[in-house]
Amino acid sequence: MALQSNLHYFKISCENPERVFDKRYASLEKEQSLKKYVEHITKIKKVLNEIKNCKQDENLDNIYDELKMLLTNKNEEFASKSEFGCFVNACDVILESLKDKSLLKEIVKLYFQNRDLKNGIPPDEWIQAIIDKGASRSKGSIGENKLMDIAKRYDFIPINDWSAFHNNEKIVAFSKGVFDIENIKNELKVDLNFGKKLDIILKNKEKIIFIEAKHLKQSGDSQNKQIKELISIISRPIGKINIFYGAFLDGIYSNKILNIPSETEKIRETNIGKQQKDILNALDKNENSFWFNTRGYEEFVKDFV
Repeated sequence: MALQSNLHYFKISCENPERVFDKRYASLEKEQSLKKYVEHITKIKKVLNEIKNCKQDENLDNIYDELKMLLTNKNEEFASKSEFGCFVNACDVILESLKDKSLLKEIVKLYFQNRDLKNGIPPDEWIQAIIDKGASRSKGSIGENKLMDIAKRYDFIPINDWSAFHNNEKIVAFSKGVFDIENIKNELKVDLNFGKKLDIILKNKEKIIFIEAKHLKQSGDSQNKQIKELISIISRPIGKINIFYGAFLDGIYSNKILNIPSETEKIRETNIGKQQKDILNALDKNENSFWFNTRGYEEFVKDFV
């Protein structure tokens, strides 16, 4: 089927919401270095106990130096999963700042005053729980890989150099390295002018679409900023009939954005309502701009001929 209007794929996206649970974004594997975390956190607890029980001030400097080593540089990742590392975060301080020994001493003092320091080895499951809690921060490339995988299912060839780009009709590529903003501008004479790379390039013959992908579970200030970024992409006039821009959003928040009231209802004057209006206005003004969720993107890829 030939390529349809941007509202066609937007409607498909609205009628086919994202699944509540997408296994692709789940971090199910147990941390392989859990034993190292346990060993390191046990050392931190031991040194903190030494500081707490030290009776001679002249020995404290050496003990604080050992603690500083356990908390900073290459040890920050392990230290961040300790009780003390979590307390440092609660103090609105980053572990790297504890290279300043005076600050380190101040935070240790506050820790002793406000928390209980227990002896013993921390349980594996407790550390795994902290790692799981932070798992969502490492989802950056999953959405991009998802778009790549869908394109490959419809015979788009993944490539990583300009020769393959020009010598194949149907290609898909990550927009980085040789396909960064500056190289695209020089090679294709297309000035994306976003100040940042977009994530995915799809080409079929003369048609090319540049897509930014985001995954959002909930609303909030950071999420609102990301929605604005997507809307700004599809709001830009393009000026070339063979060039397209796409904004891809999956995750549960995508369903809220795409829950557009019927024609007989009025979009509410809420934050989501404003985002919905901005998306619809951008699509209305720029026929070469598209907004997708997973199903809408898949239908677009089928028709991108």
